[in-house]
Amino acid sequence: MTDQNPLPEPTEDELLAMAYADGELNEEARREAAHRMTSDDAFALRVAHYQRLDVTARTAAIEPQDIAHAKLEAEPTQRAALSLGWLTLTLGIVGSYAWLFYEMIRDPEMPIPLKVLTLSAVGGFLLLFLAVLRKRLRELPYDPYTKVQR
Repeated sequence: MTDQNPLPEPTEDELLAMAYADGELNEEARREAAHRMTSDDAFALRVAHYQRLDVTARTAAIEPQDIAHAKLEAEPTQRAALSLGWLTLTLGIVGSYAWLFYEMIRDPEMPIPLKVLTLSAVGGFLLLFLAVLRKRLRELPYDPYTKVQR
């Protein structure tokens, strides 16, 4: 029996990306491939693809903890507790910031340095949150664990 549609032979880039992802390169070739990833986004995405395949293959077997996790996640009490926890935390943080702003506006005798420090703290928190979110979104295509399900 012959194969009607044979798979195309992998290119040199694909072979190099596979070898890098599998840890099969010697030190010099590994350094060269790592350097190439810094300047060639397509190559870096190809390596990330093969790393993702490797992680998926290693995590394909069902473990007892996965079954316990799925059961716990399906319980209405667990889902309700997590939802209520996130809701109250978010309301508390937003409410605290709203109250701080209200107090700053309402109290004209509040010292200017206290107002500046409060605004700096809120602005700093927001800036850090946005920077971490931006970094995470930029790294997402290279993350080998995005397809892994618990």
